Amino acid sequence: MLKPLTFEDHSSIRKILKDDLGKNWSETSLSDLLKQSHYYGLGYYQQGVLKAFSVMTIIDDEAEIVAFGVMPDFRRQGLGQILWESLAVFLKEKNVNCVFLDVSVSNYAAVAFYKKMSFIELSTRKDYYIDCHTGKKSDALLMKIKI
Repeated sequence: MLKPLTFEDHSSIRKILKDDLGKNWSETSLSDLLKQSHYYGLGYYQQGVLKAFSVMTIIDDEAEIVAFGVMPDFRRQGLGQILWESLAVFLKEKNVNCVFLDVSVSNYAAVAFYKKMSFIELSTRKDYYIDCHTGKKSDALLMKIKI
């Protein structure tokens, strides 16, 4: 079931972003972001357990996904696709017709996933990401989908 993220979920989400993606969001950054009226944090829950999440912003008829992930214990079970399909319904209800995201070119699994979901490549942002563990830079692939 798709529902708003709870404050209790924030530490798990920050851990995934840091451990898996090298994004070091502070304790307050996620909470502060989600207090803004045009940001949405949604989780896919089964039996009360958060299994996948997305954080996005919606302005007019466009959305940008700023974070999307599946908890490690629940990966490779199709939950990313379930989350995306649920988000697409949610976004259509909000009159969104185009969704953007960026993903590190070195995150091969995510790039393959987004392509499987029919996102198309728009451009590359040189040295956009900096891994919080290694300091290594990587390019971002800007992608979009019409829904």
